[in-house]
Amino acid sequence: METQVINSKPKGVFSASTISQLLAGGTGKTKQSLIYENCLNILGLKEDFQNDAMRHGIATEENAFEYTVKPLFDNAIYQSNIYIPINENCGATPDVLIGNDVLDIKCPTLEKFHSYLWNVPKAYKDQLQMQLLATGGEKAYLLFYLSKPVTFDNADTWNEYEFSNFDDNYILKEFNKDNEVQENILKAIEEAVPIRNEILEMLMNAPMLDLKYLCDYTKTGGQYAKLKESNNILKSDIFRFDDNFYYFKNK
Repeated sequence: METQVINSKPKGVFSASTISQLLAGGTGKTKQSLIYENCLNILGLKEDFQNDAMRHGIATEENAFEYTVKPLFDNAIYQSNIYIPINENCGATPDVLIGNDVLDIKCPTLEKFHSYLWNVPKAYKDQLQMQLLATGGEKAYLLFYLSKPVTFDNADTWNEYEFSNFDDNYILKEFNKDNEVQENILKAIEEAVPIRNEILEMLMNAPMLDLKYLCDYTKTGGQYAKLKESNNILKSDIFRFDDNFYYFKNK
């Protein structure tokens, strides 16, 4: 299979890194929250967010590839930012391609690193299955790589962990293609698309309110909150103020 790639991910598509939120059970709030974020991305209003763990992963990922992945897989290709579409509504960006197989790199803290010896989060497994959907591969690998403590405020003074054995600083897990999980992923995305379109229409038609209105509203007992906090976005009475969306809690 020849893998199609796109240099930049289209706005509003569903990606492997968040697919577990669409597969989540419960009331549907988690699913709607993800779909809402996709809509904000389409409108150009989604905030870029990076926490310490994300910054640590970005800083360490290339070292993990050079020092661990390449010695293990001589045909591995690092291509972390290349988007591979599955269809017009979804795709994936595997960190590493090994032919059509995929490998994803995680750079956790020490405590989490050792916990992954016993248990791999379902979200990571779902992510790998969606990556395999994109590439048509049969096997997926998850590499947990440990190099140094996460101390970003003192980044220049980081000390490498000292390992007794070469393989003490990584865990490699292997997974086979799972047709059932992949079918569930495609079904979840198919069901999410009309919801995305409905929420997007709501946002585009949301009334723009000014500060005077909000001040008068709250003085008479009115309450409002950010739309992402709603238990059911589709049934919320929403409005826009500046570049954020809110809903009335007791209008």
